Amino acid sequence: MSTASPVPTDPHHEERKAPCPPRRRGRPRSDEGGFDRAHLLEAALHAFAIHGYQGVSIRTLARELGVSHNLLNQRFGSKQDLWYAAVDHGFGSLTDELQRVMTGTGDWYAQLHAAITAFIRHSARNPDLLRLVDTEGATPSERLDHLVDRFIAPATSPLRRHLRTAPDGESLPLRSLHFLITRGGAALYSSPALARSLDEGDTTDPFAAEEIEQHAKFVADVIVEGIRARTSGGVSARAGTSDD
Repeated sequence: MSTASPVPTDPHHEERKAPCPPRRRGRPRSDEGGFDRAHLLEAALHAFAIHGYQGVSIRTLARELGVSHNLLNQRFGSKQDLWYAAVDHGFGSLTDELQRVMTGTGDWYAQLHAAITAFIRHSARNPDLLRLVDTEGATPSERLDHLVDRFIAPATSPLRRHLRTAPDGESLPLRSLHFLITRGGAALYSSPALARSLDEGDTTDPFAAEEIEQHAKFVADVIVEGIRARTSGGVSARAGTSDD
């Protein structure tokens, strides 16, 4: 993965093309008689995630996709409408997956472990989701409200309930765990250039399937075992000891 160059807001400005997700084989271009809505929405989500809402030009995006500006206007309306359509398309599967994982029954720690690994796997497959949340999360806006109300709150609601039933009766802080998991665990996939710069001679590909699985389990192990130590009193007991 590589860092894309800015998409200019002026459509007549000489721009360097930002990479869009590759077109799927066998699907015709929209101007060739077909309309691949999913591909267009994925490309739009990628552009909004990389360049921010203000940095995206619909005319330039249409040119990158090889479709007409009028087609995007006819299908999606305004840039704001396209943003909402792209977000709804991209985030729906994440909400469904996390709700499915957290509605099961069984060991409290195992269920939390499964939720963390599921989120990291999903983030590895869909890095633009976290990029978009990082961009929109910096300032209040109607777009952020939409993300929170439509996707983030429903996705984290089962986790919130789960954290209120920790084995020792303590209600664990959702906000702290949310950022620990998303920025601490999943940010590797939204920052590929930084991730690769930390290889230090390691020749493994952090984005290979087996490495993603190992990373997801490692992050979940660290978080869950830390909570296990805390809820069992181990952290409190060690906090008062000294090596001297």
